[in-house]
Amino acid sequence: MQRQTFIVHILTSYQCLNAEANLLYRPSFISSWYGATAQNQNLSLLVINHNLGEYPVKFDVQVKINEGGKDYIFSGLGSSQRDDDLSNDYGGVIYKYNDQHIELSFPYSNNNADTGGLAYTGSDNLYVGPTNLLGPYKEGHVRARVWLASDMPYNVLNTSVYMSETTNYKEITHELGYYPDLVTVQTLLSNGYMSDGVGAVFMASTPTMYNSLSGVLYGYDESKIRLWVPTDYVGTTKNGGVFLAGDGYKLGIFKSGDVKILAWNIQCSQQVFYKAFEVGDTINHDDEINFPCLYDWTNFLVSVQYKVPDESSPNGGMVFNAAGTTQANDRSKYGGVIYAYTEKEVLLWRPTNGPVVYIGDRWGNGISNQIANTAHVIIRVYHLREADDSECLYPETVGNATLNVTGLRYGDSIEYTCKSGYSHGSGELTRICCRNGQWSGIVPTCKGKALDKYEF
Repeated sequence: MQRQTFIVHILTSYQCLNAEANLLYRPSFISSWYGATAQNQNLSLLVINHNLGEYPVKFDVQVKINEGGKDYIFSGLGSSQRDDDLSNDYGGVIYKYNDQHIELSFPYSNNNADTGGLAYTGSDNLYVGPTNLLGPYKEGHVRARVWLASDMPYNVLNTSVYMSETTNYKEITHELGYYPDLVTVQTLLSNGYMSDGVGAVFMASTPTMYNSLSGVLYGYDESKIRLWVPTDYVGTTKNGGVFLAGDGYKLGIFKSGDVKILAWNIQCSQQVFYKAFEVGDTINHDDEINFPCLYDWTNFLVSVQYKVPDESSPNGGMVFNAAGTTQANDRSKYGGVIYAYTEKEVLLWRPTNGPVVYIGDRWGNGISNQIANTAHVIIRVYHLREADDSECLYPETVGNATLNVTGLRYGDSIEYTCKSGYSHGSGELTRICCRNGQWSGIVPTCKGKALDKYEF
């Protein structure tokens, strides 16, 4: 691929327009780095306790690979799109989580091929990009970053739908009139764990009924969100659904779940880097995008997405998340943009001599199929706000109650006490200063006991 200066195509719908949006904070939980090994069944499952006591709303599994003495970050996948039955190389750290811990699984040979690694960029001529970082990599390190609702701005969208191998396509109208900055799609599985949606089709179909294919693919624009799930193999009730990490992984297979969709806007001051440009097999473009300064892996969030050309039907203008590894092979149609990053650059790979965007075959049972030979890549970096910077306003007083304020910083609390002769009516007597600078819960009331007989 030619490395030359290119013209940046600014997408006006993606310029930062949210000066009044709320802040995105550092995650409530950042794990230590753990060693990770592929193709070792005894080491293929890692459990990390976060002990937060509530379900996260955003997840980031960072996969660190050392190549040539330099560390690169890939990203985990919310579902695998294959098992170990095919001999082609592939990559993927798969994860799911609940309100207490995270389970991560690394590929191993269960009964067939031992070709899976932690990360892979398609070195068998499936993708074009930097040639110094190929894989599949069998050794590396992983960690998880976990955001709770209190770490996020106010959500501008919160809705849920049921998806399965038969209920395999949904379009949800949100009517915001703009592209949200951040969208997450989480599937609540029958065992109480959640998995994340995916942004690329690595396998549109499978060679036989015995090959697994699952996941929740999603894309969105200024008015709607679309979801696709693979159907079962034609003529069978096998191997479709919302989540896959079995037969070479250790997290199981789930055919259905309740899918939760959340969206946020992020304050413009937090966006420290933005670049958009077109990619495709007939377009000269850079595949190594340098940052103007160093962005460390703890205090910043790197976002890489790709946008279907506006004129390309039926998903023109829709945005999908790029993937942090590929599982594509030459036995199925595929698409997607792959990325990795360091503290000073983003590296990109796009399909060789084929569509950048492909949706079809078993995904959504043929509804809203898409082939687009070009796409616009959008790279953004956000500086995460320190939790200690958040401060709540002094709380309002409550009639017939006293209050004790421990402080106005994140984690501080208010304790309301109803005066003698009055009882707690509604709201919360204890409220916590959250990361977003707001007090949790609702202002309480204290009602006079002598008035109870007049209440209806």
